Formats: sequence, C-alpha cells, structure tokens
Amino acid sequence: MIQNHKIEQNREIAGFRYSLIAELTNENLSSLEIRKLIREKAGRTYQIPYSTKTRITVKSLKNWLSRFKSNGIEGLMPKVRDDYGISKNLTQEEQDFFIDYLSKRPYLTAKAAFLECQKQGRIKNDISSSSLSRLVLSHGMDKKSRMNQAKKQISLKYNFKYPLECVQSDFMHAFNVSDGKGKKRKAKLLTLMDDATRRILYAAFTFYETAAEFEKGLKSVLLMHGKIHRVYTDNGPSFVSDETKRILSVLGIPITHSRPYRPQGKAKQERFYRTFREQFLRPLEQEKIESLEQLNVLMRNWLECEYHRSPHSGLSGMTPLDAWLKETRHIIAVDPSIDLEEVFLHQTKRRIYQDSTFYFGAKIYEVPSGLIGKNVIIKFDVQNPNCDLKVYLDGQYICKARILDSYANSKIYRGHKKRDAGQNEETERKPSVKKTNINHSLNASQIELEEEKP
Repeated sequence: MIQNHKIEQNREIAGFRYSLIAELTNENLSSLEIRKLIREKAGRTYQIPYSTKTRITVKSLKNWLSRFKSNGIEGLMPKVRDDYGISKNLTQEEQDFFIDYLSKRPYLTAKAAFLECQKQGRIKNDISSSSLSRLVLSHGMDKKSRMNQAKKQISLKYNFKYPLECVQSDFMHAFNVSDGKGKKRKAKLLTLMDDATRRILYAAFTFYETAAEFEKGLKSVLLMHGKIHRVYTDNGPSFVSDETKRILSVLGIPITHSRPYRPQGKAKQERFYRTFREQFLRPLEQEKIESLEQLNVLMRNWLECEYHRSPHSGLSGMTPLDAWLKETRHIIAVDPSIDLEEVFLHQTKRRIYQDSTFYFGAKIYEVPSGLIGKNVIIKFDVQNPNCDLKVYLDGQYICKARILDSYANSKIYRGHKKRDAGQNEETERKPSVKKTNINHSLNASQIELEEEKP
C-alpha cells in the first residue's frame, strides 16, 4: 500500500502539471492557439518537483491535457507500481523493525542500519540497494527527512502586529449549489484574512478554484483597504501561477507558501473555517439555497453581523472588528500613481500576421498594418471575457485591437503587393496610398478608398 507521504507527493506533482495545462483547458482557445501555447511552454525551463529535469516536452504536455480532460486532476497523478515500497525478500515484521530502528537512529545511513539489524538477527535475508532505497523512500525516511524529524519540532506562534502586515488566503469546499443552467456544482469559498486582527477582508463563494479568483480577491483588498505587505498561502495551483507572481512582483508584495505536510502553518485560516462550518454552514438550510448570489449575501451578512463582532480568543477577547479599528492608523494607502486596473491585466504574446490580424480566444482581431510581422504583447482583463485587448510593442502602448472587419481588411494597402506583369502605364502612374506611422495608422474599416472609374 502506498504511504500517505507518497500520495501527497503525487498530489504536488499533479498540482504542478495542472498549473502548466490549466490555460490550455480554456474552451475559447482554438486548436491553433493551443498548439502555439504548448510549444511556448515546452520552450521554457521549470523547477519540476522531485525531478532534476528542467524542461517539459510537447508530447508530455499533450498527454497531461488529454488525461486531465478524461479524468480531471486525478488523471495527472504519476503512475505508481502496485508493489512500490514492498520488499519481497523481507517479511512485514522485518520491514517494520528496520524502519523503526532507522527512525530512532537518523544519523545512520540506510545500509548501515540494515546491516546492524542483520547483526542483531532481526533480519535474516538480504536485499538489493535499489529495493532498500524504495523501502526507505516509501516510508518517507530519506536522510533529509530523518534529520528534520530528529530535531525537536517547535512550532513557534507568530503574530503580526498591524493590519495588512500579512494577509492569509485559502479555499474551502462547501456544498453543491445550482449554477443557473440546470446543474448543481460544488461551491468553494475563497477568503483573504488579515493575520493580525483575524478580520476577513474578502470572502466569496465561487465555482472556480483558480488563480483568477485569487487575483480578484487581492485586487478588492487593495482597492477597499490599502497596501498589503505580505501574502501567505499554501502551494495549491490557485496561488502559484506565473501571472499571479508577476502581478505581486509589480506591486512589490512578497508571497510566502506554507511548507508541505505542515498544517500548523495555516492554523488561523483552518480555525476560521472550523468556526464557519459550525456557526454558518451547519445551521444553514442548504436545500433552500437557489443560487451562488443568495449564498454570498447570507455569508457576508453573517461575517459582518456575527463573526466580526464576536470576541476572539486569539485576540485576548477582542472582536476582529475592534482589533482592526484599534490599529487602522498603521494602514498605508496604495500608491495613487499605481494603476491597479492596468497591473491586474493578464498578458500574452502574439505575432501579427501579414493581413494585420492575430487570433485570441477563438476570435480574429485586427491592428494597424505597421505591426505586421511584429511580436506584440496583448493585455486583457481575465475577469471580463468581452474586454478590450490592449496592444503593446517594446513596452509601449500602441492601440486597442478590434474584432476583424474582413471586408475593409481586404482593401487596406500594406505596401508589399506585387504589380501584375501586364499593368498598363496609366495604372503604374497611379499614386499609392502613403504608409502612416504606427501611432497614426487607421483601422482598416476607416481607410478612405478612392472611387473606381467606370
């Protein structure tokens, strides 16, 4: 039977794989866009959990995407041998004795401990080095883990003194709610808690446990409360996306992740969720909840009227609201020169085709002809599927991309059309349309075409 730590290790690997293919599951992406994204991802380097490799092949990304579509996150779990960690040469009693002996003597190597057990007559048979290694790893007894366990575990309680010094965030799964389309889906609660005062700065039930929802919460806290000095989360895919890290980097907000297998690091968040389940979810008549919006209204009323106004043992009997108000003078406003709307835009690369267009989200967009052949950055609001796409070149804003007007686009002059061999002299003398600077280029549909002579 696979040990618990091996299952956790496989889940971490599955989370890493999901972080790579999550963007590819967007139903609005065309096959061409998916192939381009896969090639881009295969060209990058990564810090792959439990592996010395730094690159992912195109074949692997396609395989993971297919497995995710078929079996969800479980399909991304590494395949493990049924006999992993089981030695055929040793009895269960011998294996148990060896693991116990090794755990009490972490300074010994596995081989040295095994020989000692043989000298004592507790192990009769011999096994290969590879089998011994699998046995040790299957029980989480590698050298580093043994040394860490040997040290006295002291969980020091940490407390931040002022509001927004540290904001913790996590998701909690609740119950199934109607999605308004005839189906019921799992409602998930995202919260951002102020560590110092236990005040819930942002809370929302959603159907999606994604980085986009987390970023929405961060943006709300920054707009409504002030500057965040640090963010603390676990290592879930929702909190480790490249876009989230880029946004926090621009804002100068460090993000810290709790150590794997150390639930103590999220004790305050877990304590709130326990209170939430006992005092809000349990008395709730779940069968009467007809929508996510209704559930969110009830939840926010409970937060403001009950939780924030109840004495908290971790605050020496103060309420979260009183603790917050007591120290509000220490809150720093977000720098007014920072455009949060701009900072939270996601971005992706696109190459402009010869007809002044590019694909994005299963739609074709057009840009000024001066961008033909250029690699540009497209910025967009991930919260709004119908948002304008902003086009940047070399870090400079150029224009907004527009959905293609195919007729006008076919008439635009781009300065690269070849003349026909039988072109007459009068046609050759016909003045051509002047190229315009990128910043003054007109949309294809706005170009004035000369009247054709009868």
